[in-house]
Amino acid sequence: ASIEEMNLFGGGQKVEAKLELGGRTTYKLAFLEPWLAGTPTSFGFEVYDISTRKKDKEEEEIIAEYDEERLGGKIIFGRKISDSVKLGLELKSERVSHEIISGTLPEGTNEGFTVKRYKFGRL
Repeated sequence: ASIEEMNLFGGGQKVEAKLELGGRTTYKLAFLEPWLAGTPTSFGFEVYDISTRKKDKEEEEIIAEYDEERLGGKIIFGRKISDSVKLGLELKSERVSHEIISGTLPEGTNEGFTVKRYKFGRL
């Protein structure tokens, strides 16, 4: 089941909810308020636990198959500085784990815990 609304209360609020049940349970809940307390400040959050089955191929041959789980969340703050510039800060915390089904994990596949992301840009 999945629900997504891009204008929840008529002020541009975004909400997303996903839930998948079965062999693996996956969920995601996200919300964004683009105009917090009557100011050009945005605030949002996202929490999730997403499992996916991945296959690593060389040409057409599958050399590895594994399940990847991403458990985490993020908090988003933004501030409109002018009509063309917005400052943003996104704090993301995520734990990534893998369960090998066959083969070996591809080089550069990371497991562990991360905290990251800062954004600055023009609209």
